[in-house]
Amino acid sequence: MDRNPEMFETFRRHLVDKGFGPFDKDAGREYCKNRTNRFTAELQESRDSSRKLTLTVNSPCFWPDGTPGPDANK
Repeated sequence: MDRNPEMFETFRRHLVDKGFGPFDKDAGREYCKNRTNRFTAELQESRDSSRKLTLTVNSPCFWPDGTPGPDANK
């Protein structure tokens, strides 16, 4: 039984609940972006017969205020 459509729907609902909005979508791929903190999340289905799913999440910056804190080099 193919559960990938169910996984995409669950992914979408969870991200919308967390403040993400759809950013780009095509067959086998959904890309969302959080408008507040600019985090991105993508769920992609492989194009081969395995149809495996890959989840990628990216942060816009490593440090909360954009610069390393005073203890960054310790």
